[in-house]
Amino acid sequence: MTKLKSGGREREEGSALLMALLAAALLAGLGLALAGLGSVETVIASNHRAAGQLVLAADAGVEAVLGELPPVSDWTDVLSGLVTSQLAGHAVPPVGPGEPPLTLAQLTMAIQTEFGRLGSWGSNTPQWRMFGHGWLRELVPAAAPDGDEFIATFVADDVGESDANPMADSNNRIQIAARASDSRGAHRTLLVTVEKTLGTSGIPGVRVLSWKELQ
Repeated sequence: MTKLKSGGREREEGSALLMALLAAALLAGLGLALAGLGSVETVIASNHRAAGQLVLAADAGVEAVLGELPPVSDWTDVLSGLVTSQLAGHAVPPVGPGEPPLTLAQLTMAIQTEFGRLGSWGSNTPQWRMFGHGWLRELVPAAAPDGDEFIATFVADDVGESDANPMADSNNRIQIAARASDSRGAHRTLLVTVEKTLGTSGIPGVRVLSWKELQ
């Protein structure tokens, strides 16, 4: 009788130990899952914040171009390349880890491709040309000195013209594209259509007609 009671006690103790091990494994797995979830949420928040910073950087690029256009009497000079931006700093755009180097010519082609998704206007299809490029900190002195946001601005004729010459402005309207990128390989592009204005005092200005982000 004593042996039977001892065997029953051992079985109970073994079952309790097994349950404890299973519970510990379950809690450990739950802990790892929660830690992984927290890590994913941190990455998502970081990416969202970085995307917002790129949009702001691209916006700064647009504002820089808007400030340089009023003194130009004929915007055909802007489209043809006769007039360029004062922002002409860093010449190699950053790319993501493991990605091949990107040239300014390839960056211009990328903008042409992005715009091409919006449609085609035959002989009046805008032809994009790089206007300026450089680090955000070269454009905005107050920007973080260790920031890696690179800005490239582009200009092209607007789609409302019908003169069959995308390198000439005949209606005082052009388009501006500003692309901001970073060393993570992320980028954001803003597309703006502007019109030349003349104030009551004869001072030239620029009016923004449309403003959107290219997706």
